[in-house]
Amino acid sequence: LKMVVSQRLAPSADRKRRHAAFELITGNVPLWSLIRDDKLFQLPSLLQRGRAYGMIRVEDSLQELLDAGKIDRETARRHADDPRVFDPPATPAPAPPSEPSGVRGTMGNLFRRKP
Repeated sequence: LKMVVSQRLAPSADRKRRHAAFELITGNVPLWSLIRDDKLFQLPSLLQRGRAYGMIRVEDSLQELLDAGKIDRETARRHADDPRVFDPPATPAPAPPSEPSGVRGTMGNLFRRKP
């Protein structure tokens, strides 16, 4: 086994064309071991680590199409192996309320200058 190539045709943002999102898995000892030991569930982990071997995850290919404006986020989610990659970023937690002016915490009162 030298290489595994797969592609998914994702509709364009305007729904008039299709763009190929691809995945490339190069044949190497770790891949051969996964196949021999019937541990294909570990393949996503191998792909994540396998960039040094020239491997490309389908999510990376979809992200390139998304960044170029060729597909929309929902299309990327639909065609990804792990759709969570394309979830919108989490909303940051709201900042704690500020202290009213003139009121300080205990530590502020300890080290405040005396008038």
